Amino acid sequence: MIELRRLCKTYVTKHGAFEALNDINLTVRDGDIHGIIGVSGAGKSTLVRCVNLLERPTSGNVIIDGEDVTGFKGRQLLDLRAKIGMIFQDFSLFAQRTALANVTFPLEIRRDSKAVAEKRAIELLELVGLSDKAKSYPSQLSGGQQQRVAIARALANRPRYLLCDEATSALDSLTTDSILELLQTINHELGVTILVITHEMKVIQTICNKVAVLDGARIVERGLTSTVFANPQQEITRRLLGQAAAEAALREATEATVAASASINTAIPTDGMPADSMPAEALPPVAILTDGMPAEAMPADVMPADGMPPESTLADGMTPESTLADGMPPEAVNNDV
Repeated sequence: MIELRRLCKTYVTKHGAFEALNDINLTVRDGDIHGIIGVSGAGKSTLVRCVNLLERPTSGNVIIDGEDVTGFKGRQLLDLRAKIGMIFQDFSLFAQRTALANVTFPLEIRRDSKAVAEKRAIELLELVGLSDKAKSYPSQLSGGQQQRVAIARALANRPRYLLCDEATSALDSLTTDSILELLQTINHELGVTILVITHEMKVIQTICNKVAVLDGARIVERGLTSTVFANPQQEITRRLLGQAAAEAALREATEATVAASASINTAIPTDGMPADSMPAEALPPVAILTDGMPAEAMPADVMPADGMPPESTLADGMTPESTLADGMPPEAVNNDV
């Protein structure tokens, strides 16, 4: 269990003191997928970095599994961080290392043998669906694949906790869904407790059973995700929910447009299809049969030199005589015309 008690973090700058966190009290119970949501600048990333002491709180306590770890240093701190994996928005992979070597890195730090480290890394790459990318470098992987490698690396030390700092913010919607599904699998099958930092309500709604809303360096609302979503108490929560609803509506409209476009394309089989491969009942009228049809395939009596049936050279409903200038008697027309 992770507990934050009266946690505060203040940065001192040349312009004065800046309060990033103020009196934060939070409990993340074992087995939870607990979300922290807020707008940019609310203090979310500072909070999550205080959990593994990447940021030292100015005051307050960080308690992991009943032990106050706030003052940990040296070996104690390394052992603590082995229990707490972390993934970031920008993936933070080593560009010069393959996917396999990125995953083995934490085990190399722990001085595991090469064989043990590689065996564990191969297991984890299989778990995240990248067993065929072990020898690929980050530049050869998509954003979603890079984040999967980062997740595998974060799990290398068999942590009890996984911290996710805007882990899906740099990914498209479909890739985000696949990463969230993977995180749920890790939570359910490996029993890893997950703390999710995000500004996206969709992420909270999809995988988190509990949520805390951070605003102005304070937690302003918390509870079961279903309860908070059904009855938000704070204006910031209502605003975030409204934004999420608008984004969902936009996604649905976009998907509907794509589906309609696909349906139209399916209904027009002539696109790119040779005329001789179409069923007879689907062929267009004779006047446009020549579209895509080799000249030798047409009867001679319907194909003039320009490739059009003679009768199609006249405007609809016109006789040869009516091709004279509108309203002009035949004798008035110059014979050269």
